[in-house]
Amino acid sequence: MRLVSTASPDHGRLRRLKIFLVASMVLIAISMLGIFGQLALDSQRDAIDNAMLKNENLRRIATRSISQVMESMDLSIKAAISGLQIVEKNNFPTEISRSIIFDNSARNSIYGTVLLLDESGRVAWDMRDPAPPNFSRAGRDYFDHHIAADTGLYVSTPFKAINRAEYSIALSRRINGPNGEFRGVAVGTINLKYFANLFEGLQLGGGSAVLFRNDGTLLMRQPYQEKDLGIRLSSSEFVKRLAVAPQGNFEAVAALDGVVKLVSYARVEPYPVIVSFSTPKAYVISAWLSKTIKLLAVVATLLVVAAGVGLMLWRELKLRFQAETELKRVAAELEVMASMDKLTGLANRRSFDRSLREEMLRARRSNSQVALIMIDVDRFKQFNDTHGHVRGDLALQVTASCIGMSIRRPGDVAARYGGEEFAVILPNTDERGAVRVAESIRAELLARKIPHLASASGLLTVSIGICTARPGQVAITERQLVEQADAALYRAKMSGRDTTVVGDSNLEHADFGKSDAA
Repeated sequence: MRLVSTASPDHGRLRRLKIFLVASMVLIAISMLGIFGQLALDSQRDAIDNAMLKNENLRRIATRSISQVMESMDLSIKAAISGLQIVEKNNFPTEISRSIIFDNSARNSIYGTVLLLDESGRVAWDMRDPAPPNFSRAGRDYFDHHIAADTGLYVSTPFKAINRAEYSIALSRRINGPNGEFRGVAVGTINLKYFANLFEGLQLGGGSAVLFRNDGTLLMRQPYQEKDLGIRLSSSEFVKRLAVAPQGNFEAVAALDGVVKLVSYARVEPYPVIVSFSTPKAYVISAWLSKTIKLLAVVATLLVVAAGVGLMLWRELKLRFQAETELKRVAAELEVMASMDKLTGLANRRSFDRSLREEMLRARRSNSQVALIMIDVDRFKQFNDTHGHVRGDLALQVTASCIGMSIRRPGDVAARYGGEEFAVILPNTDERGAVRVAESIRAELLARKIPHLASASGLLTVSIGICTARPGQVAITERQLVEQADAALYRAKMSGRDTTVVGDSNLEHADFGKSDAA
């Protein structure tokens, strides 16, 4: 007997379609999870790199401030020694002698004091006290260190001055007699409260800041721990790293608390001290993990949505084209939103980077010029402090409006580069044309007459840097073009602000037609 199949061809086609849809959904889920995993790893590396970069920036600020303070105090010490030599050769009255010795020391009174000790360690001259107490500083390391030989500037361990509750460190130099014999020590003290205030003002967050001597002696730490002052960590990773390089970044277990930290350090040249900023790696990972979990929830939601879409496709095939059209529309809106700065309505940094890369490639192919204008609102922090953040946002919007009114070609790109800084890309534009646009922006903002009480002119102004490049003559990358325009902007700032400076693009580098990522 012949058997006849009761299965309809349409049923087979639907089964195959079901299998195809299920397989597609599984493949999509695996792909999304794989992409999410890769993005999560990349974002973790970015979080660590950003934490290290933050520490490096903080370290640079602190290094510059500490160097300035130590230089000022050292100059006062040298001036006091020179003044003492003048006083010893003349029979001046006491008050005149004090003014000669401490002529350059008054400006450092906010940090500490300047003393001249005789060969027994007693105070011969005190910047603050015309009649200092008659007791010896012999036994203090800043005195004893200089007895045997003249070794230059010495930085002491932390100590408490007589009748004072606060710790200080001392910078000291040997006072030599006519024949090089030991005649005493010149001392300049710096209250550790200065370093504490400096570190607190840098907003460390979950991180820490440490000031060391080159031999590993801890001078100051934030968060402050009095018990740690003067500890010598000669075997620490910092001291070992100094033998290799005077500055750098690394990851290591901290000697003080045993925590794995991301560290950026540098020697405060030319002084025998090191400053370092560090962030616990666990702190960085914790913040990254919190964001990653939220992103995972979004991905899970997207997977559920995708499953729902698949079910709808299975149940209602006729709605496929409508659903695809809607998804494309939403994707296009998201793309527009992702490329726009919400506050100013200009392109955002991501869109700027893409546009600059495209214009540089186009300029190379056509052997045409491209100009980049970097714009920075002058004294914007003071504007915010004086007028408030709401008016600060309005000022940025007005600045963006002035920029938009000054560029009229469809190919020109105006973007918010970051904070109060803006950028304009001008294809097929030479230096003269870029200057015209820049001056138009500056004049347009001045015409608005926005009050700025913290500005010398009383009005809100901008400083502008310009750089142009032609690929047939100069090989320059996008990054180098930005750096040259930014350098010109910096010179505009240094020239008094509210001005335009043109940078030099005549660099000999690799072909800028290759992107920075290449």
